[in-house]
Amino acid sequence: MRVVFILVLSLLFTAVGVRHASANPVVLKIQERDIYINMGHESGLAVDSLVTLQHVIEATHPVTGNRVRDTFPLGLMRVITVGPKTAVVRASSKLFHRVQVGDEVSLASDPIEHVDPWTVPRQSIVVGPAQDAKGHWKREVKRAESQVAAEREVHGVWQATLGQPLSNRVQLWRNYLERNPESRYQAPVQRTLRELEARIASEEKIADVSPEERAANAALRRLSVLTNRHFEEDSVFHDAPHRGYAGEAVPLALLVPYPRRILKSWLYVRTMGEESYEVQPMGKDGDGYLRAVVAGAQVVAPGIEYFVEALEVGTDDPRPILGNSARPKRVAVDASARETPPDREGHSRVTLFTDYVDFDGPSTSYDQYIHAEVDFMYRFFQPIYSLRLGFGTISGIGGPKDVIDLGQDCMLDGEYRCRRVGYNYAFTELEERFSDIFAVMLRVQWGSAYQDRAPMEGVGREFFDAFGVRGRIRLGRERASNLVLGASTTQRLGNMYEGAFTWDVIPKFPVVLAVQVTDQPVLEDFGVRLISDVGWRYVDWVYPSLRIAYQARDIDHAGLSAGVAANFDW
Repeated sequence: MRVVFILVLSLLFTAVGVRHASANPVVLKIQERDIYINMGHESGLAVDSLVTLQHVIEATHPVTGNRVRDTFPLGLMRVITVGPKTAVVRASSKLFHRVQVGDEVSLASDPIEHVDPWTVPRQSIVVGPAQDAKGHWKREVKRAESQVAAEREVHGVWQATLGQPLSNRVQLWRNYLERNPESRYQAPVQRTLRELEARIASEEKIADVSPEERAANAALRRLSVLTNRHFEEDSVFHDAPHRGYAGEAVPLALLVPYPRRILKSWLYVRTMGEESYEVQPMGKDGDGYLRAVVAGAQVVAPGIEYFVEALEVGTDDPRPILGNSARPKRVAVDASARETPPDREGHSRVTLFTDYVDFDGPSTSYDQYIHAEVDFMYRFFQPIYSLRLGFGTISGIGGPKDVIDLGQDCMLDGEYRCRRVGYNYAFTELEERFSDIFAVMLRVQWGSAYQDRAPMEGVGREFFDAFGVRGRIRLGRERASNLVLGASTTQRLGNMYEGAFTWDVIPKFPVVLAVQVTDQPVLEDFGVRLISDVGWRYVDWVYPSLRIAYQARDIDHAGLSAGVAANFDW
């Protein structure tokens, strides 16, 4: 399969090679541990050759507007399979996680001329001993690693100079030359040093010029024609951004030919249409820049307005040097072009509860049951809002309340009228949300049940399958305050009508107040249950709760009950 893929890519790149002849080799595809690149025999590759993975930096110079492009090596990858125009390479585990499709690659080892044994006479092909090949491989690895280390060092010095004053940059480059007197980068580093030293001399000369001399100096006036996208205000040059995207920070930079005369500077920003500005200090850069960043939270459509004030040497009050409060500079703001990140949170919930329900108090034990459930819910949001899977159990004893209240051990005319029941079941529930505040939930359940019709447990026991359904509607948002109304029925075990109000005003203490009308655990008299469920959310992903209830079938047939519950969210 790998060879077929390489041959197909080779044919493809043969067809479009003229068009992309000038493009740098890149990573084409990543399949498991294999990394495909558009380099092959024709590029000097062979099995065990080394290629360098390059990281590319592209930026726009804030003054000239020119595009600046640079690369630095991330590490070495070894060729394991090679075709005419494509190859498969492998990277170390640490480097592999940094490889992305489109990354540039370059040949790190010496190019090797490919010899096709089908087109060259056999006697002209010379194969060296295995030991020589192994030694060549080691030398190539050592040479390539040395080259990569040198590139990394010079790039590290360059990064260290960013944002530093000119004098610091000069010292960093001089230190590099002292450490590496035979560096292959001697010439470009020396050229950089000369440019930095010339800028230092120019800045010192400009700083000593008075405002009157500066206005009359033709050389300084020519600074205003750096590019036609810049404008000048009191000798301050600013490459104004034209548009921004909502929620994304906007960097601002001002070039000041006389930075030593400025003590402090401030940026004033507001959203278009607002009356007041928010102020933040601007920082000095070693290049003679004043820089600040408008935070993404402030970048709101339709746009932002800003101006800059500075306090200069010998003055008591700051003055505007770029725009003013009446005539600010503007940046239009469009909707964000960034793709919405995938929603990976808030999808799952596990809920469990157990209730001890007693309809007749501690005086008897003939109208009570234990109910427990555990379920897992996953929110799809679209097209179905959520799916819930779970199982539960009910076990207890019930009968006619009038017979129980006689106090004759549930006996009437010599007949035992109560029934002991048990029911273990599984269920699934679908929820469809028709709007943010209206949803419908439908549950189906099925399980195995039994009933005892004799006082002694297990005597006269009847087993049967029981099917049940439950339907509910919710008014309000699921994870906010809402009202749920519903009804359910289970074969031979009872019915229930319910209403529950979730009060989520205090996030750390969620409260659910519910009322149920039910004849469970057996099909006899209906009763009412009043339930309060108070939780404590100490951390975001879990909260336990305590359930207290009062239930009654009539004024003489009532009792208290309790339970616990827990919810896990992620």
